[in-house]
Amino acid sequence: NLRNLMHALFECARRWELVSANPIELVRQSGRRQKTPRRLTVEEIRLLLAQLEQPHSTMVILAACLGLRVGEILGLQWGDVDLLKGSLEIRRSVYQYHIGPAKTPYSEAALPLAPEVVSALGSWFSQAHYRSEADFVFPSARGGTRDADKLREKVLQPAADRAGLGKIGWHSLWYSFATASDV
Repeated sequence: NLRNLMHALFECARRWELVSANPIELVRQSGRRQKTPRRLTVEEIRLLLAQLEQPHSTMVILAACLGLRVGEILGLQWGDVDLLKGSLEIRRSVYQYHIGPAKTPYSEAALPLAPEVVSALGSWFSQAHYRSEADFVFPSARGGTRDADKLREKVLQPAADRAGLGKIGWHSLWYSFATASDV
């Protein structure tokens, strides 16, 4: 929408002869990815997990084992997690520190958790500083939201480098789950 608005403004400026060209025409319009994200094998995910500590290892488990997007992981609050019943509910997403709805209506769902995922979340809960129902499961140092890009740059990619996995991102974990589910 922003690209379309800027395009219309520059077209108007070009008609009024304020500019000679519309620079927005050079902006890629397609929302399609230029490259398909890398799909990790189970062994590669294990190698990655070996390089991570809490809470980052639990975040990777949620992405790879449940197919959660990083924004959905960052939007989780302890009130969304039921360790006794082994389930969690996706109710919101975080993008660049802003809290909003999940990406699609289908994303908002209650998910059953495997015992290993319950164990990882329980382990993190026992270490977490913020544990009330309204607290984020994976908060910043001050209890607020976190930024996925910074986590990728400062935590996920360095761990992938140490594991010898090359360049990956949060979407690689989601893609690994999504494509493995299709098989």
